[in-house]
Amino acid sequence: MKEDEDWRQVREHLEEYTRAQVLLFKLGLTERSAKIGSSIISSLLVYIALLMGLVFLTVALALFIGELTGHNSIGFLSMGGFCILVFILLKTGRKKYKEKLTNQIINLLHEDDEE
Repeated sequence: MKEDEDWRQVREHLEEYTRAQVLLFKLGLTERSAKIGSSIISSLLVYIALLMGLVFLTVALALFIGELTGHNSIGFLSMGGFCILVFILLKTGRKKYKEKLTNQIINLLHEDDEE
């Protein structure tokens, strides 16, 4: 009888330990997800503000070039060409930026492991 009682206690402790480990895993996953989510949202807000600034700057430069040349269409055409050139440059260097972003996400995921 004593042996059965001991095995029952071992089983109960093992179940409690397993529940605690699952809870710990869930908490860790939740914390990492929250960090990644907040990092993504804050980055998006910064990039949206930067994009808005670039749009206004581009329009202002297009109007300025149009004023210098006497034709607004030339100003907007030149700024459109400049934007297309920047797009092509970013598109060709995409692999380098993609790898850097991937490494940043991995570092963010494993940041807690180092502490």
